[in-house]
Amino acid sequence: MTIQLHRLEGFYWVAREGGFAAAARAFPYPITQPGVHRQVRKLEDELELKLFERVGHDRMALTDGGRALYAFC
Repeated sequence: MTIQLHRLEGFYWVAREGGFAAAARAFPYPITQPGVHRQVRKLEDELELKLFERVGHDRMALTDGGRALYAFC
């Protein structure tokens, strides 16, 4: 399986910042919140694994699989 690096980057920033909007603001280059969301969704589809669960209006928490991937990153 090949995973595109930019999808892992999107995942990393959402995990680090706790949400898609905050991740988009923290990226080292311009990207929109929907763009970050698409990156993460495609990564979840490729891995067949849910990486986040919503815990608030704009807050996301890592699932067990997400925590394992974050530790890998």
